[in-house]
Amino acid sequence: MKKLTFLLMAALFAANSYADTSYTITGTGSDLTLTITGTGDMPNYTSGNAPWYSQGANIKTLIIEDEVTSIGNNAFYYCIGLTSVVIPNAVTSIGDNAFYQCSGLTSVTIGNSVTFIGDNAFYYC
Repeated sequence: MKKLTFLLMAALFAANSYADTSYTITGTGSDLTLTITGTGDMPNYTSGNAPWYSQGANIKTLIIEDEVTSIGNNAFYYCIGLTSVVIPNAVTSIGDNAFYQCSGLTSVTIGNSVTFIGDNAFYYC
């Protein structure tokens, strides 16, 4: 019984450790828009492992919807095409290396609810 309880608790924790977030990429060529949708926290990624990583040079616009509450580690790692980012008020934390080496960033607007910015979140921007 203890083993079954542990497995159920582990499954519930895994299912709830990150909210239901997803993404879409629209546009063509080197003028893409990445939209993060859903509710709650974005997952953490290892460097170069976000699903949109291979398009990083072509993503010019990032839209984070209002229901997203955190930006995961390495989420936009090496998205060198980004020029500006608006982080909505619902976001409370920005993970480590979240915008690491986004060298094209010239404008970042951070919502008033952010209470944590991780290590190297905007390194080489």
